[in-house]
Amino acid sequence: TNANLHLDFNITEPPPSSSLGHFHENMAEAWVDVYGQLDVLISGVGLVHGEWGDLILADEERWHRATSRPNSGKSIRMAITSRSKEGQVLYFQAAAGAGGD
Repeated sequence: TNANLHLDFNITEPPPSSSLGHFHENMAEAWVDVYGQLDVLISGVGLVHGEWGDLILADEERWHRATSRPNSGKSIRMAITSRSKEGQVLYFQAAAGAGGD
């Protein structure tokens, strides 16, 4: 298992809806809200709001992006994926707008 902390600063408005983030071809990604409030956009699910202690999951092959909830201050999330292995593929939008990962 791989886990990394991500610090996001306060934003005043959400990224544009055209900013989908990225997706993993053959693995899911989860986040634990360590501090603050999160907004996670997940394709097929919609916008998921997280608060301290919440676990949010994006199944494999779903676009997703995570940011601080607008006007809520900074946030810290722990991103968790399966252990890096041969054959894992990560896709980004060709012309992505501003947004989280």
